[in-house]
Amino acid sequence: MDPVDNSIYEFEAKVRHAVENKGCLSAITTGCRLKPKTPEEEDKYFLWNKDLVDDFFKGDMPEWIREDALTGSDKLQYYEMKESELEEEKEWLHLYAELALFSKWKSKLDALEHAKPFKMKKIVVRTKENAESKKKVKAENAIFYISFKTRCGRECNFIIRKTTDGKPDHFSLEVKCFM
Repeated sequence: MDPVDNSIYEFEAKVRHAVENKGCLSAITTGCRLKPKTPEEEDKYFLWNKDLVDDFFKGDMPEWIREDALTGSDKLQYYEMKESELEEEKEWLHLYAELALFSKWKSKLDALEHAKPFKMKKIVVRTKENAESKKKVKAENAIFYISFKTRCGRECNFIIRKTTDGKPDHFSLEVKCFM
């Protein structure tokens, strides 16, 4: 509800399950916004254009992060989030963790709810974007390597690949969970 004029707004999201990568959960969002009130406001760009995604972020999901990633020749592409930064990104990180568990427990939604809250342990972000270290988390195209514990103490590692085709409200999330 808009607090200025008490009018009601509808939220609209267009999400599809992608099947390009076997062995991981893939979802592509091509719209996420307040629903337009008039037809002329409709967005004509709901199609995902995979040709506009950087080639580095295409293909099979990567394997778990190498031991020397933060110190090796590609170290400028990586950033390990500091504990003090986790709170600012908490909602996204917890959504990513839920998607990782969902990718393994698809029909066990009760188990997913009982696994919360999560305790984030280590988050490393990899991107090719030239950004200040802590801004790599907000990169349009990034790979997140995340370790966390469930409420029951179960250790989970997963990879999230977030990509965009450059159009407003368009992004793709691919999840590979190691349990």
